[in-house]
Amino acid sequence: MLVIQHIDWFGTVDELAEMDEAIKKACGELEGIEYKGRWSSHQARYHFCYLFKTEVYMKVMDAWGKAGFERDYSKLTHSIMEILGGPQHT
Repeated sequence: MLVIQHIDWFGTVDELAEMDEAIKKACGELEGIEYKGRWSSHQARYHFCYLFKTEVYMKVMDAWGKAGFERDYSKLTHSIMEILGGPQHT
């Protein structure tokens, strides 16, 4: 499955880069999850999205826990997860 975490970001570029590195490192230390980067969407109303490939949704939550990132609601104001099951064919 793919998990897309859409976010709105109002912090600094450096703070965003720190969060990127923290989640990338956490995913690298866990089995069963691949960090596919931070992307921008031309369709979603959010600033950015993180993309993960995993077999189990909870691995994304485990990665954020391991990243040690404490959310500042004045900087990361909104976040939703989109979960795509599949692929349905190969």
